[in-house]
Amino acid sequence: MLVYDNVEIFGNGPCELVVGARGLMVVPTLRLGGSDGRLTNLGPQDLVIVARGLLLGSSVTEVWGVYDEMVMMVSDPPRVGTLIDDAGREWPAMSLVSVLTTESIRTGRVKSLAVEATFVRFGT
Repeated sequence: MLVYDNVEIFGNGPCELVVGARGLMVVPTLRLGGSDGRLTNLGPQDLVIVARGLLLGSSVTEVWGVYDEMVMMVSDPPRVGTLIDDAGREWPAMSLVSVLTTESIRTGRVKSLAVEATFVRFGT
């Protein structure tokens, strides 16, 4: 179970998280004629977490409805909320920035749609 801003994202469908790099963003120090071999610290990297999971439903219409609800959580400016995984780990001040289907709907007794949701903590 994955919860974002008090809303279950994938419901009872399976979900896994990929937590992006943590640390500082550094770039080569540039000067006229090229780099001098040193690095310049630009500050902390934005935290990026990608949640990959399945949206489940008893009908194709239900699955698309759950997908549409998730997409409506993406806003400009980005809304900020706490992301909580099934182990209880919390990431505060996260924003849902994109939702992507990664496969077509699978049919059977239960319909499913594979989705990636990307969360970002800006200016960490």
